[in-house]
Amino acid sequence: MKATIQPGTISGTIAAPPSKSATQRAFAAALLTGGISHINSAGSSNDDLAALDIIQQLGATVIKEEDVIVIDSRNSFLKQSSDKELIKLNCGESGLSIRMFTPIAALSSEKITIHGTGSLVTRPMDFFDEIFPKLNIAIHSDEGKVPLEIQGPLKPANIEVDGSLSSQFLTGLLMAYSSAVTDEEVIITVRDLKSTPYIDLTLAVMKDFQLNVPVNNNHKSYTFSPKKSTESTPVNYTIEGDWSGGAFLLVAGAEGKRSALPHSRVMIHQPSGGAQGVASDMEINLREMLKLKKELYDIISEHSGQTYDWVEKASDRDYWMSAEEAKGFGMIDEVLSRNAR
Repeated sequence: MKATIQPGTISGTIAAPPSKSATQRAFAAALLTGGISHINSAGSSNDDLAALDIIQQLGATVIKEEDVIVIDSRNSFLKQSSDKELIKLNCGESGLSIRMFTPIAALSSEKITIHGTGSLVTRPMDFFDEIFPKLNIAIHSDEGKVPLEIQGPLKPANIEVDGSLSSQFLTGLLMAYSSAVTDEEVIITVRDLKSTPYIDLTLAVMKDFQLNVPVNNNHKSYTFSPKKSTESTPVNYTIEGDWSGGAFLLVAGAEGKRSALPHSRVMIHQPSGGAQGVASDMEINLREMLKLKKELYDIISEHSGQTYDWVEKASDRDYWMSAEEAKGFGMIDEVLSRNAR
C-alpha cells in the first residue's frame, strides 16, 4: 500500500490534566457546604480517589455522571447523631488528604481513626499533637505518626501555627474554622508561611463553595467572623488544569508560533517523584525516572537551541524566567505586546 502525505495545518486545543490540589480541595469544600455540588473535570489520581472516599466515609453521597461528580452533603457527618460505629478514614499516600481532612473530620464529636499507606506512615505529623489540644480535640498518635485517633468537636480559638511546616495543615484549619460554630471573632496567626499560592487556592475554593471565608491579613493571619446561618445553594465548579508541566509543552510548540504575554513566568526543573516497595522495584523506578529526565532534557535542548549540559544545569533546581528571558533561552519565539496606536 502506498500512502501520500500532504502538508497541512495542525490545530486543536491542549487541555492540562486536572489539578490534584484543586480537586481535593473541591471535594473537601463540597463536604462542608451542606448542599449539592457539581464538580466538573475532577482528577482521578490515587490521591483524588482517596479524598473522594474520605468524604463518603464522612457521610457525603457521591454520584459520578460522565465528566461530572455530584456530591450531596446534606446528610454529612456534621448533621449526623452519634449512634454509628467508629469512623475510619484511609488517606492512602496523600499528604494533602491527611493534613487537610483531619481538622475537618475533627468537627465531629465522633471518635475517628485516620491512617494511610506507603510513605505516609513514615511522615511526621507532630503539628496535630501540638495544635489540636488547643482546639478541644483529643488526639492520640504513634509518636507523631499515623495512625491517628481523634475526637472533637473542634472549637475555634486564637492560635498561632508554623507555616513552614505545612500549608496543607493550614488549609485544613481554614476549612474547618469556616464550618465551626463560634459566637466571636477568632484569628489564626501564621509565621513563616512558605506556600502562599496554595493558600490563595484554598481561599478561592472556599469562596466558590460559599463557605465562611476569613479576612486575609497579608498571609500573616486570617480573621474569621462569626458564622452566619445561610441556606446552601447548589454549586457548579470546574477543576482547573495543572500546568506544572506547561513549559515542556510550550517549548515543543510549532517554531515561530510560541509566544507569551509580557508578565508571564516560565519555569523548568528536573523530574521529581518517589518510590516504595522492595529494593529491586525502587531501582526499576529510579532507572525509569532517569530515562525520563534524559528524554525531557533532549527535547528541551532540541527545541530551545540550548546545549544539553546547560539545560541539565539550569533544571537542577527551579529555574524561573521572565517572558524576555524565556525568549532568550529559546522557550518561546515572541513576547506579545499591545499594538502601538
